[in-house]
Amino acid sequence: MKERTAIGGAIAAGAMMAAGLLTGGAAPASASAVATHMPLEAACETNAPTCGYVGTTQGYYNGENVLFLYSQPGFCDTTVSSGAPGGCEAGAAANKLPAGVASSKDVQPLYIPVPLFSPAPGYLQCPPTPGCIDHPMHIDLSRLSSALGQPAGALKNVMLPGHDHIVTTRANGAPTWWDVVVVGVTNPGSWGRITAAKSYAEVQKLQATPGSGVTGDIPTNAYLFFQVLPGQLTTNVGVNTTAAPAGTAAPVTKGADNVGTAIDNLVSDCPNYTMVGQCQNIGLTKDFYAGSTIDALYTEPYWCDKSVSAAAPSGCEAGAKYKSVPPGVSSASHTDPLWVPVPLFSPTPPTQCPVTGCVDHPMTIDLSRLASALGVPAAKLRDVPVPAHDHILNTRNNDLPEWWPVVVVGVTNHKAWNEIVKAKDLQAVRILQEQKDSGVTPDIPTNLFLWFQTLPGVAG
Repeated sequence: MKERTAIGGAIAAGAMMAAGLLTGGAAPASASAVATHMPLEAACETNAPTCGYVGTTQGYYNGENVLFLYSQPGFCDTTVSSGAPGGCEAGAAANKLPAGVASSKDVQPLYIPVPLFSPAPGYLQCPPTPGCIDHPMHIDLSRLSSALGQPAGALKNVMLPGHDHIVTTRANGAPTWWDVVVVGVTNPGSWGRITAAKSYAEVQKLQATPGSGVTGDIPTNAYLFFQVLPGQLTTNVGVNTTAAPAGTAAPVTKGADNVGTAIDNLVSDCPNYTMVGQCQNIGLTKDFYAGSTIDALYTEPYWCDKSVSAAAPSGCEAGAKYKSVPPGVSSASHTDPLWVPVPLFSPTPPTQCPVTGCVDHPMTIDLSRLASALGVPAAKLRDVPVPAHDHILNTRNNDLPEWWPVVVVGVTNHKAWNEIVKAKDLQAVRILQEQKDSGVTPDIPTNLFLWFQTLPGVAG
């Protein structure tokens, strides 16, 4: 009881410090876990300028409309001469790979069909201005002056042309560097065939057909960094038109990692646990799953069911289960639990999510329903900082984003905590919960949901 009283006193003291600091609330409606996959709809898709280098474009893959998630600026090899401010050009291949890429086998080709006829097509995945997320604003096309029928001097620094995107692999959904290859299309009929087929195989057929108006593959010194998100789109989507600032070379300090390792694909803009304005609701946490540590990418604010009473301004509480699921979710069967082990002993061990908070988590919570267990008066627990905690998953949901209802597990001693952290698996929690006096509480329900997707591989 002394240990519980000390813990309760610390929580109560934290509550006094946190009073008035929370400005949380319910998240905007999300897409259902079984609907078309649009993980940025509540953040970057509708408010692009606030998202730094995080955003999406549409692409084509094997006859499908797919979505690319970009998360750091593009790279142009400046050892290849270019008259454009960002150092990007078309007509010559790169000599150098992006930083962190071990070999050319670790990058994939991204084919860029460019319409070279007038009037331009009514829909382009990437319009000519103001461009697409993480693309260069300008490019040097002077090496193509003869083919374009324009003086080289007039092509040294031009606006990036409007274009579409085609990939020949999903790269297992992992974020990676893609080598940009341009394909010029001078014939509207051929353009229509490419956009109908949505595949590079159709491009190759046209390239082999005399008079088709489709050029051969044109190399560039440019690379883009994105992942092909799972699933496919049923309709064309609006483009995120956040582009790199004019005149910047978009430097990159980290690229692809070893195969089988998740890449910290927010390294250039959103550090872990960020709650700063630049990234809004975009960021990462670490989670445990099946004996490994993995990365989780958050793209929407938390949601708490306010039909369950809570005194905290966030509307979040622990001790009673939610009655309703977030908007856009047809039933709880389309969610998967997130177990949150909370250390209830001193000193507090290192945790994946410290008391200062993680991205898209509430800052405070109502713990008054746990007053008896914590040995603290309920009045002192009605609005306290969210305790430090870890995250444990029992599924990856195929790396798709969804709402995860939070289930708390209290841990009252170092021994049990260390066993859970070493195992990195829900099974260890279940074994300890069955052992008398292990110091691990039964599952504690909450009215809180978090929105994220697991990133492929294991965390580096």
